[in-house]
Amino acid sequence: MDTEIPIDPVRASLTEITTWSEGLPLWQRDALRRLYSACGPSPTDLDELEYLCRKPHGLIAAEGPAIHEKLLSSSDLPSTVVSAAAVTLRSVSETKYVNALAEDQTLSFLEPGLTIVYGDNGTGKSGYSRVLKRACRARDQEEILPDAYASAGAGEAAAAIEYSVGGVTEPKFAWRDAKAAPDPLSEISVFDYRCALVHVDAANELAYTPVPLQLLEGLAAISRQMASKLRNSRTAVEEQIPDFVRTTENGPVFRPSKKASSCQSHENARRIPTRNREASGGIACAEHVRRIQTAFVLDEAKTGRC
Repeated sequence: MDTEIPIDPVRASLTEITTWSEGLPLWQRDALRRLYSACGPSPTDLDELEYLCRKPHGLIAAEGPAIHEKLLSSSDLPSTVVSAAAVTLRSVSETKYVNALAEDQTLSFLEPGLTIVYGDNGTGKSGYSRVLKRACRARDQEEILPDAYASAGAGEAAAAIEYSVGGVTEPKFAWRDAKAAPDPLSEISVFDYRCALVHVDAANELAYTPVPLQLLEGLAAISRQMASKLRNSRTAVEEQIPDFVRTTENGPVFRPSKKASSCQSHENARRIPTRNREASGGIACAEHVRRIQTAFVLDEAKTGRC
């Protein structure tokens, strides 16, 4: 009977952060997942997170593809409690929609011993590593794309993974890209140059910070960036509002233009903003500003940031 070693404090902290994040806005939970599975947020990540931040408040453009949240979950993290028995990878086979890998080949690993996989560029070495990084919950996660030249339609990346625990071979696991792998597989360390970037900074100096602290620091930094983006957006919209419109806490208030003729009737004066709607978008701009302000206040009150 396998005995369990004490709970790993770093892994336990990651689990606690995941549970704590359930009370955060969805865009911040998505940000945590991106921070855990990559070296840092890319410009594309920041643009998508801004979209997700705006979406609940209706502050997104109608055009363009929809972006959906992918939240940090326990299936992304290594198991908190691990078995004292050694976990060994035995083979990867039956790959489907994994780059250009052939479906009928098997990559076997010597147990115990050292297995060296070599080949020219484009022969599939990285394809197998991408599958293993996903299944074994490595810090860096790469998108697995299908063969660009295949005539058949693309599907979900899949593979069969065989492994053993304590020398006993487990049933072959049918891995799917969106399916959580068994906890023992998280005991296998998959490390490549992209994973190394998580631990080595741009100055090529080893900069170790416990992973839970990295996540919290990264989330704080992203929240500040989102706050700055929303402020800049609000300022840009406010600059488009005509001079005769001002926004108060009770909503937009319209005042006649100084150039308006003194002979205009009160009815015509009240109709000035209505006529201006198509020309300058004054009313729409004022409403947009009000919604951005409301969204900003709501998020700031809930998270202490954006």
